[in-house]
Amino acid sequence: PANAKTVRVVSSNIRFMNNHEDKENGWDRRKRAFVSMIHDVRPAVIGFQECCSMQRDYLLERCPGYSCVDYLIRRTEKDLRPYAAFIDPVMWDTKVLELLEWDAFYLSETPEECSMSWDAVEPRTALWCHFKHIPTGKEFIFINTHLDHKGKESRKRGLDVIIEMLPKINPKKLPMVTIGDFNAQYKAEALDRVKKEWKDARVEAKSSDDKYSFNGFGKSWNGTVDYIWYKGFKRCHDYKVIVRKYDHVPFISDHYPIRAD
Repeated sequence: PANAKTVRVVSSNIRFMNNHEDKENGWDRRKRAFVSMIHDVRPAVIGFQECCSMQRDYLLERCPGYSCVDYLIRRTEKDLRPYAAFIDPVMWDTKVLELLEWDAFYLSETPEECSMSWDAVEPRTALWCHFKHIPTGKEFIFINTHLDHKGKESRKRGLDVIIEMLPKINPKKLPMVTIGDFNAQYKAEALDRVKKEWKDARVEAKSSDDKYSFNGFGKSWNGTVDYIWYKGFKRCHDYKVIVRKYDHVPFISDHYPIRAD
């Protein structure tokens, strides 16, 4: 990171344990590359999407100094198998950040209970953490989310839920970072309110790039649907899409991780 006062955040759609459906890009081929990426980038905090408990356990075992919180995204009883149920965890470097409080809620008309609303095809959640930055003693709120991949209305309304929950989760109006896979490109109507409320690290960073975040394992369209939004920080020093190849793996996921300082 730029200096000791800087917090490095990363968002990464890890892609679920897809060994059964993609021999070329299955998790078993990609998992070591994720560990190498974390050791190389060394985020203070990283939020994952599409991550199950077995993937989380693999990363935690090989990334000493990191801790984690997660929230089971309940779909059906069948999907509560360890490799099928997503938890979308947040991991942080315990030498850099201290977790003070955390919780999660659903992006629906009833956020406090497992639910879907509007045109969503899967339950969607936001997990938030209240951190203290150990080097400076300053506090901030970190939110990790993954918006619906099909429901246009649910993406827009889901972001409304996050914004409307802020007085509850951030009553002190601390600086905040919201990251995740928004399943919407920058000009999408779903992001209109977000662009008014928060700053986009890609746009605002002193040093940035224009690489896309979604690669589809090189087999589909390319575009940017992953974001790091922030509010209350003085500036964003640096933004990068992490396209480096680790452990000779062509694609770490069907999304490139993104990072911002």
